[in-house]
Amino acid sequence: MSANGPRPSSERGRGLSPAATGWLVFVALVVLAVVEYVVFLAVHRNLIWMVVMNVADAALILVYFMHLPRLWRGH
Repeated sequence: MSANGPRPSSERGRGLSPAATGWLVFVALVVLAVVEYVVFLAVHRNLIWMVVMNVADAALILVYFMHLPRLWRGH
């Protein structure tokens, strides 16, 4: 197949490239950090909100940077 030809069926519909996904997750983590800072400053009794946002941060890091789902796929 030529470089400009159609991609094989195994590559179709796979979404973003790994690099693009990494950057997207990085941006999401930065946005979450900014939101955490604003919530910290603006919301009285913010523990619940901070815990929820930190769990979201941890989940993004575990799934996309530590590749946790690979433990169950065997790759």
